[in-house]
Amino acid sequence: MEAPCKGAGRRVALPLRVSLAGAALLAVMLAPQPWLKAVAALLVLALAVWDAEPWVYLAAFCIPFSFVRVAAGPLLFSPADVTVWAAAVGAGAAWLLRGRESYGARRWIGADMAVIFLLLAGAASLLVARDLIAGLDGYRLLILQPALLYAVVRFGGLTQTRLNRLADAFVLGGVALALAGLWQYAGPGFVEQADGVKRLLVPFYDSPNHIALYLGRVGAVAFGVAAFAASQPRRWLHAAAFGVILLAFTLTYSRAGWLLGLPAAAVTVALFAGRRRLAATLTVIALAVVVLLPLLGAPRFGSLLALDDGTAESRLLIWRGTARMIIAHPLLGVGIGNYYTNYPQYMLPEAWHEPLLYHAHNAALDFWSMLGIGGLAAFVWLEAAFWGMALRLRRVPLSPDARALLIGAAAGMVYALAHGLVDTLYFLPDLALAFMLTLGMVAALGDGQDLQDEQDLFGSAKS
Repeated sequence: MEAPCKGAGRRVALPLRVSLAGAALLAVMLAPQPWLKAVAALLVLALAVWDAEPWVYLAAFCIPFSFVRVAAGPLLFSPADVTVWAAAVGAGAAWLLRGRESYGARRWIGADMAVIFLLLAGAASLLVARDLIAGLDGYRLLILQPALLYAVVRFGGLTQTRLNRLADAFVLGGVALALAGLWQYAGPGFVEQADGVKRLLVPFYDSPNHIALYLGRVGAVAFGVAAFAASQPRRWLHAAAFGVILLAFTLTYSRAGWLLGLPAAAVTVALFAGRRRLAATLTVIALAVVVLLPLLGAPRFGSLLALDDGTAESRLLIWRGTARMIIAHPLLGVGIGNYYTNYPQYMLPEAWHEPLLYHAHNAALDFWSMLGIGGLAAFVWLEAAFWGMALRLRRVPLSPDARALLIGAAAGMVYALAHGLVDTLYFLPDLALAFMLTLGMVAALGDGQDLQDEQDLFGSAKS
């Protein structure tokens, strides 16, 4: 089907379009004066209206750079902020120009309603936020922008080719984060010393555990593509990406990542792979573990397995304090972005050494304490919608690329859930964006397997 309003952007090769968008993004981030940033922002806006597609890929790539923020007057923004809004503006412009019946999703699904419900629960929590400024900022970063990214991916009616590119961009961003960490680890020595080991860290992430929370998700997608995609060159590229990500993940020495997230993701890959590939998948996973074990060294691996150093006790104290917070604010919570302002009031005396916390170190407690019972319901609804789609797609015939993306997304979501038992699953900007991107990609897969023959938001389907 030919595009009813085919923009000029589609007549330019995609690498050049992405390069133009990337140059405009750099101009916004690096311009030394506010007025130059404003000019660059207008250029971004014009390029997004001209062609939204590159901005969606850049948004997926820039997720781990959510904490690289620059100032323009009183405003702070990151590459992730700029690209998500550019993608949303470009998609909205295309929607207005072409008409809703010409592209995209053709029905509402449970995931769409769950995202809307999360938007409403977050907005309701602002009514009780002690620090409204922090609440509004948290709502933008943790709910509104991730929902916009979900909407662009979900309602863009992306072809399988464009979904492949989106997954590639997501993995490439993870590789960039992993390489930054490995360079710091081997070169400048910006690391965290703990339990006799050097833990991988980068200046724009707050902890090695946070890096592991992100790399575990994106690494699962890389593995899924490397193992199951149709194109051999693409499989090899993602295999190399997975190797880099896995090495960086290893050097974070995240106990929850290694002992909970990684095994859970591996089991999910095995279950989703199907009987014919089950043995091969398990063999590859086992070989990866065997190859990487010597990198840890005996003392380091022993430290990884040591659970008697106060970490478990600290988590229990945090959870008990959070339970007291929930009992005091069961309906609306304490407000998005307001956990840290309220936790000192409810923490146990034994937890005096750690009074400044931004989340409850448990997924369910996070949603309930900040967003109230509605937030907990939204979390359950989002997960139920994701797994309903994933399990349905597992039972239907899929192209190799679609199945590869499904397996990677499912493994990444399981990793997030497993690690989120003792850490945050959602309430950091990069994790919220990664969550909604994963949900959106699976929703796009489930919107019909004939997407290659349908009109999409970004031009003709045959590009």
